[in-house]
Amino acid sequence: SSGINAEYGGHPLILYKDSPSGIIPPPGRVVVDCAFTKLWAHWNQAGSERYVLNLCVWLLGLEQRLALGLPLKGALTNEGIKYIWQYQHGGWYNYAEAASDVVEQEYQNFLKSDGAWDVRSIQSGHFSYMVDFRQMQQTNVTHPNHTIRKIRRVPASLSSS
Repeated sequence: SSGINAEYGGHPLILYKDSPSGIIPPPGRVVVDCAFTKLWAHWNQAGSERYVLNLCVWLLGLEQRLALGLPLKGALTNEGIKYIWQYQHGGWYNYAEAASDVVEQEYQNFLKSDGAWDVRSIQSGHFSYMVDFRQMQQTNVTHPNHTIRKIRRVPASLSSS
């Protein structure tokens, strides 16, 4: 997600950028806040201390570390995290385990190729899908309607399906 929080006559004061959708944990977070004098001159007023503390928690990804059961200190890596794939159809639903494993392997191949091949052909049961990792969507090429659904990759520990 990204956004601008405008204050004081519509002048942008805060710009923030989070991860691209579907990528967990995110590759990085950025905040640009142009309210230096407010934070410097009025530290104990208007919740500035709480704002800075919350900003630090967000920038460090501490809420994700807690959700994933990772230590609060050290690098945030993907090592040891089991990922599953989900598709959107009203809500988010897990792929069958075997299909999720195949899609994960193809996703790893996609990452190693520096994104050169962003669309992969995946066979799951009696259906064939074209999976687009840039758009994070799948197209059922076997079904006559060529149904397109959003997909995402999430840590298994965060899966609710």
